[in-house]
Amino acid sequence: MRRTARRWRLAYAAVLLGIAVTFLLGDAPVERRTDLDTYYATTPFLAQMILLYLLAHLTAASVTAVSALCWARRVRGGLRAGLLLLGTGSLCGAGYSVAKLVAVGARWSGRDWSALGTTVSPAAAGLGALLTVVGVLVPLVSPRAAEWSRARHGYARLAPLERALDELLTRRTLRLPRPRLASPTTRLVWRQTSIHNALSHLQAYFDGDLYDRARAASLAATRDPERADAAAWAAVIGAAVRREADRAGGAPPAADAPGVLPARLPGPAALGRIADALAGAAPVPSATAAPSGTTTAGGTTTAGAA
Repeated sequence: MRRTARRWRLAYAAVLLGIAVTFLLGDAPVERRTDLDTYYATTPFLAQMILLYLLAHLTAASVTAVSALCWARRVRGGLRAGLLLLGTGSLCGAGYSVAKLVAVGARWSGRDWSALGTTVSPAAAGLGALLTVVGVLVPLVSPRAAEWSRARHGYARLAPLERALDELLTRRTLRLPRPRLASPTTRLVWRQTSIHNALSHLQAYFDGDLYDRARAASLAATRDPERADAAAWAAVIGAAVRREADRAGGAPPAADAPGVLPARLPGPAALGRIADALAGAAPVPSATAAPSGTTTAGGTTTAGAA
């Protein structure tokens, strides 16, 4: 890789030197801003300069296009999109050189195809530059865009759980000030923090027996431990909100009181599943539901004899 890079640097250093030397040796008394290639295509030394820089540009653009498009087949996501755009932009850049070379070749044969150099080439160069810039930016922007998309989805997903806790959050002033002009990630953290504040306040009201019964009923119905946990938490949180409201102003139950769920809170991933259960995406069992012939202990179920 280093040897190849060194060869490319040396080759283009020679090209730049050749362009400078041939320009100094040639005679260009008239300034031609748009059709220099075709106007001086038959001028000694300037013709060689024009051919040299067009061939060098065509080589660089072609190699870049082939390399980018080949690498795009091996990757996915934003990097692939960026490489495809970069490769397409380089192809447009190659089109710039091709149009110029065709116009110069036509001038050598006595024809006037200068429109290729003054209309087609600038259009190809402009489109190629635009695609190349976008291709460079896409891999840089896409991870942040994907993160924000996940954050927006997570924020919206937690809405049912926050609504269930809204009265408590307002009455106990547990909700942080809503961030303004914040990123989706910041808004998600704000909602998660508000929910955790409410759940921490409700810990003393969590009914361990209800959790076990609800989990066992949901597990028997769904055979999915994660959905069963979420449904059980949804039932426990709903009951805890009602119990806390009924005891407003009174002392909460002792942390070691019989039937109180041991001090633990669901994690961020579990909060989303609990919100799904509250929204109806997962069934929430009845608070009194329990499979027949089962006993519960510490969140696990064991079959008993009939």
